[in-house]
Amino acid sequence: MSGSWSASFVWLLVGLSVTCSAAQSGAIAPTTTIDLDRLIACLEMREGAPWHYAGGALQFTKATWRDLTPYPYSWASRPDKARQIARKALLLTIQRMEQSGITPSVWLLALRWNCGYAGMLRRMNQRWEYAEHVNNLYYDHDFLRTRL
Repeated sequence: MSGSWSASFVWLLVGLSVTCSAAQSGAIAPTTTIDLDRLIACLEMREGAPWHYAGGALQFTKATWRDLTPYPYSWASRPDKARQIARKALLLTIQRMEQSGITPSVWLLALRWNCGYAGMLRRMNQRWEYAEHVNNLYYDHDFLRTRL
């Protein structure tokens, strides 16, 4: 990695939120901040699984977990580790989207979480209930007060 680029990426990895433009028309203001902790809480809520299930509340698959971390898959059921790995996955997705000229949004990140990156690319111009549900949770102010 080169100097300033690597420093920027490290800052993203440790930051609590990432700033990006909205991709879904009309859903949010032209420039907004995506709070990754809030997004992860919304993904947990949408997935609806208890933490003790295989894959944890975020429903990691073994393959995805293995791609992102050397930790054993059983750690996907540990909230602290699972959220750390979810943050990493979302940041890597944001980086990949920006490199591809795609403007990240809550809706697109939720779509990617549900369908994978290739699935996101195929479905990004379609209606997708999972992504819509996560997006609605994210922008629901009552959800923020009760969950975070």
